[in-house]
Amino acid sequence: MSVTEKWKTIEPYWEKSSNTACNKVVLLSIKELFGIDRLDANSVEELSARIREAYKPNTFS
Repeated sequence: MSVTEKWKTIEPYWEKSSNTACNKVVLLSIKELFGIDRLDANSVEELSARIREAYKPNTFS
């Protein structure tokens, strides 16, 4: 599944639980770690790219 397809599956649950502590922790984490303020259809691709970049092993020449 693509990132967008995964988001479409999760989105209804994310929206219904938007006022919970769990969602607030996720939003705080993505803001602090990846500089993304919102988690929605417009941001999931960028968030995914930043997570992939963060997990790349450091290579030193």
